Amino acid sequence: MFLKVDSSWKFNKTVETIDGNILEFDIKKFISAKDFRIMLVIITVLQFGILLVILLYAKLVWFKKPFFYENKYWIKCIQIIVFFFLAYGLVGTLKILMGRDYYNLMEVVLKERVNMFQEKYGIAINFNPDWVKSPDVFQPWWIFNGLIGNPDKIDWSLDKLFDANAFPSGHMAQMGMCGFAFIFIIDFKSPNNLSKGKIVAIYLFFVHQLFLVISFLINGSHWLTDTTFTWMWIIICSYLSIVIVNKIVNKKILVKS
Repeated sequence: MFLKVDSSWKFNKTVETIDGNILEFDIKKFISAKDFRIMLVIITVLQFGILLVILLYAKLVWFKKPFFYENKYWIKCIQIIVFFFLAYGLVGTLKILMGRDYYNLMEVVLKERVNMFQEKYGIAINFNPDWVKSPDVFQPWWIFNGLIGNPDKIDWSLDKLFDANAFPSGHMAQMGMCGFAFIFIIDFKSPNNLSKGKIVAIYLFFVHQLFLVISFLINGSHWLTDTTFTWMWIIICSYLSIVIVNKIVNKKILVKS
């Protein structure tokens, strides 16, 4: 989060109007530097606040409850950690190897947004060919445009190594972490223990996931195959993390104790 805030805070994108004026905003999303920084601060504060509340509750209340150890919730904690490394391991590797561009940098999309900006605000912007960072065609998800297919395309800076490529979606891996955390509230050995509150929480997760994908498609953050691939992968990771941890715990820990 620190690296994200540090790199994103350096907002230096400017565009020139036909009248010769300079505007400072992101042509891909029509957001000014001031608005961007305000949203970034709000999001950071909210995320940190939520994290702090959860950690304090876990430390002061949850971990002191007998059922945390009786129901072996510590095992589920390990499963989530294993899930994280499995999910992000493949996602990060493929982002580097594939080098697939986000379609918000395609010429046809950028020209359309310039026209939309002029229609909305009455300001004509000079189109800059340097804005175009990807070919004006669909890039299949199985094509290696990056490390294997085109090594010159890779930017080895830390802030761009995983964020500069679209396939697969890292945001969907994060969403998978939220979904996988539902193993805490669902006892698969006793499916009848689902309360209305648990069911509502699960449905809200899927609704949030749907809106996340829709927002990606609208602002050009991802192709549909980017999010679909990651979603299928995190389903596999959910199964693997549970099986791997249960096998290790049963063999190495519970048997010895």
